[in-house]
Amino acid sequence: MAILTLRQLIDEGACADQRALFEATFGESVDVTEDLCVQHAQDFDWIWAAYHLLSADQQVVYNSALSQAQAAYGAALSQERAAYRAAVNQARAAYDAAVNQAGAAYDAAVDQAQAVYRAAVTPAWAVYSAAQATTWARAYNS
Repeated sequence: MAILTLRQLIDEGACADQRALFEATFGESVDVTEDLCVQHAQDFDWIWAAYHLLSADQQVVYNSALSQAQAAYGAALSQERAAYRAAVNQARAAYDAAVNQAGAAYDAAVDQAQAVYRAAVTPAWAVYSAAQATTWARAYNS
């Protein structure tokens, strides 16, 4: 089991936030275990740690293992994106159906209103047209 110290973080140039978190969590040093690292997986900057605290040989092992994890993550992400797209497409179809239904109802209401308008205007237009014709005839014959 390897020990990681606050002094190593300072010497390697870790940022103040990560140093403060390390010190608050572990004090001056900690025995590094897989369980401990998993427990703090969301807390520490593991990419920085890989490139500043691992030897060249350790980095090769780390990068190899990480590439497998990245491939698994990518596959899971691809499945999640497909599920997301399917859900979005389903929501879009429901939205489009609702818009189309509302549009059809609107069109029917407008058509009905226009029919009522035409029914109301037609007799008045006939009276107006007759008045125009009569007025014209009177004016012409005068």
